[in-house]
Amino acid sequence: KELLEQMAKEDAERGQIEQQFKDLVQEAEDLYSQKQLKEAREKYRKSLEFHLPNFVPSYQYIEEQINLCHSGMKFLEYYQEGKLAMQQQNFKLALQYFNEALKIDNNPKVEELVRHCRQKRLIQERQKAGDNNARKQEPLAYSAPPPMEDAPIQTTYTAPPVQVHKKKK
Repeated sequence: KELLEQMAKEDAERGQIEQQFKDLVQEAEDLYSQKQLKEAREKYRKSLEFHLPNFVPSYQYIEEQINLCHSGMKFLEYYQEGKLAMQQQNFKLALQYFNEALKIDNNPKVEELVRHCRQKRLIQERQKAGDNNARKQEPLAYSAPPPMEDAPIQTTYTAPPVQVHKKKK
């Protein structure tokens, strides 16, 4: 009889542990679906403390979810840093961040941002090259026009004749 009571007690404890595990996993899944990756990762990690053999989902699944959360967080970090660099007109740095993000997730939006940054970077390089070439050239000989008070006032503008139409009654 004591053995049966002990087994029943262990089953009850296992049931409580399993329920805690499932609750944590569900919270993690909800957070993950809301793209709250850091919080989801922490819930998944906490759920592993309650995992026992034959629990569903498996230990491996939870570890994969933790890795997905981490990868997603790194992707978002690179993406956000790339966007910031882009706003600061630092397209070379933005390209580095976006390329790191693409290593994690081949995201079409990031691919588009890479193309945009490449174009902007080329424009910057051409402008910079043009500025450098302009500085290397000999200064242009330039004579300024006479100051306005010394310049004679000449105009060739004549107003067109004004035509007046009489109203018909």
